[in-house]
Amino acid sequence: MINVFSEMPSAEIKAEITSTMRSQLGSGFNWAGVFRFWLAIVTGAHADYRLKHSLDLGVLAGCFASLGFLFPAISYFSLTGYAIYGTLVLINIPRRQAMRAILRGQTKIP
Repeated sequence: MINVFSEMPSAEIKAEITSTMRSQLGSGFNWAGVFRFWLAIVTGAHADYRLKHSLDLGVLAGCFASLGFLFPAISYFSLTGYAIYGTLVLINIPRRQAMRAILRGQTKIP
């Protein structure tokens, strides 16, 4: 279990957290923010890249490519997009490693 607080918050803080969370119910999802975050990860501006991300997109691209038997344009688009993604990931490996080194220097490990 992850403990966010070093000690349990007071009832006043719990009420404030609850009201803030309830005010967000029903609001739209920030898809533009998710896309910007993904783009930052791919281009190396954020160090949170994992190989799992590439494998998941590869499986998705493969699924779309299999539709190429019916619609060849989908197959070309899917495989071209994945090739561009892979190229961006490979080009930005040094930048991502530098970002991880910076973050490692800022993090205090007990």
